[in-house]
Amino acid sequence: MKQTSGTYSEIEWVKSDDKPIVGQARRLPNPELAGEAPALQQQERPNAVKLDSTEWNDNVQKLAAAFASANPGRARPPGAPITRGNEGAADPWTQIKTGVVSLLQEDENAYYATAVISKGKDRLKLATIAWMKQPFNSWRTKAETQIPATMAARITADYRLPVIGNPSIQCTDDRWNPTALGAPEARANHTAVWTGSEMIVWGGYGIAGLVNTGRRYDPATDSWTPTSTTNVPEARIYHTAVWTGSEMIAWGGSGNISGYLNTGGRYDPATDTWTGTSTINAPEARFSHTAVWTGTRMVVWGGQGNAGYLNTGGRYDPATDSWIATNASSAPEARALHTAVWTGSEMIIWGGTGYYQTGGRYDPAIDSWTATTTTDAPLGRFYHTAVWTGSEMIVWGGYDGNYLISGGRYNPASDSWTPTTTTNAPLGRALHTAVWTGSEMIVWGGEAPDLLFNTGGRYDPSTDSWTATSATNAPAARNSHTAVWTGSEMIVWGGLTTAATLTLVDDTARSRRVPPRPRLRHRLQLRQQQQLRYPHRRRRPPQLQQ
Repeated sequence: MKQTSGTYSEIEWVKSDDKPIVGQARRLPNPELAGEAPALQQQERPNAVKLDSTEWNDNVQKLAAAFASANPGRARPPGAPITRGNEGAADPWTQIKTGVVSLLQEDENAYYATAVISKGKDRLKLATIAWMKQPFNSWRTKAETQIPATMAARITADYRLPVIGNPSIQCTDDRWNPTALGAPEARANHTAVWTGSEMIVWGGYGIAGLVNTGRRYDPATDSWTPTSTTNVPEARIYHTAVWTGSEMIAWGGSGNISGYLNTGGRYDPATDTWTGTSTINAPEARFSHTAVWTGTRMVVWGGQGNAGYLNTGGRYDPATDSWIATNASSAPEARALHTAVWTGSEMIIWGGTGYYQTGGRYDPAIDSWTATTTTDAPLGRFYHTAVWTGSEMIVWGGYDGNYLISGGRYNPASDSWTPTTTTNAPLGRALHTAVWTGSEMIVWGGEAPDLLFNTGGRYDPSTDSWTATSATNAPAARNSHTAVWTGSEMIVWGGLTTAATLTLVDDTARSRRVPPRPRLRHRLQLRQQQQLRYPHRRRRPPQLQQ
């Protein structure tokens, strides 16, 4: 072992139940090997440690285990009689052989192996060889000095891409395709989440009133599956829904039975089951609030309650089915119909009733608020949209007494706003939808005075430019619909179409005043076959009042 490249050391264990000698404490050279014995006293011999009976037994057993020769169990001192409870276990002392090197082991500081040099009554002498690990930063610094500044490349391959078969078939960008029949009952002001493989729609306002039904749409098979109604939450509208990675959590809203709600449910698509959310310490009942998923908790904030607009909220932990209130100190002004995005570390809320230009960044890790700047902020508004790009929040559209074509990009790192261009932007609108594709924000649908849209635009923040979405084969114009991004396409579903009364339509653009045939889903095919999906009509949510 001494001839290896590692660091060699020896230590001797001595069993003794004498009173410890007071002095400098010494630990064994490797806690893993030594069984993490407590601080041991120095003895008259160099590198010798004294162990009482308990420490001796524990360390002998762990040493035997390091050689993969001892079974788990209480160590039996050498010469002790076999008693009940250890008669079936091998004696660790007898498993320790001299001159045998253990398997290579690892801890946070080194790779190491050990061997027993000598073994006598109440004494063990051990040898350890260790190869210390090098911190990454020091390794990188050393490695960087060994890399030549320039490297010559010699290209010897002669590879040609194969000819694509059937070149007459071309990919078409910016294209709408109809979806399958079998969708849920027509509705608006519902919620939709994307699970990674399916879109789940739930709740909302249907032909017969509020609904507590839903369906899961699989774009891979272009098919719908109904969600269970067993233990389902009360029917509602203007609620929120988030996806946790395994469950959809729907919460709050306005219902027919209980009025404003502080109840909700967790839906597991893998088992098609609902579990109610606790109401203990839950936030005040509300609707037209916002909710984001942090990775471990759902944070809800704002909205309208029985006493008016709210600036309170709560953090819900599905793992413990428990609520913790959000700090109201320094929180933004009470509001509803605002937007919220999650940045990865903070929730940013902005806008809302009152035509606020203000907002706030909430850090759930420290339960604190930081106001967003109003310098260069867009005009205050509600019924707008907001998306998170990975570095900025983009807000666009909405209503401030006028239907807005403007927007802004907010950078939380610099607490600054940059306006979005209005050149080639879609017509000003509210009650539209927006999704982030990874490189563009896509807005679609919505309303303006006496007008509904089946048009939209793709905004590229890197160039501050807009490109219109195709209107060819686009679904019927609508507002109060939902949209999700799948990673390759946007799916838009539901909504309201033009009429003096609530009229829900399917995507054949035929207006119906009876429950329609389930709508078609549509896709807008973008560059690299990105797509979007959609549905339908016009009805503005009731005006909120303080």
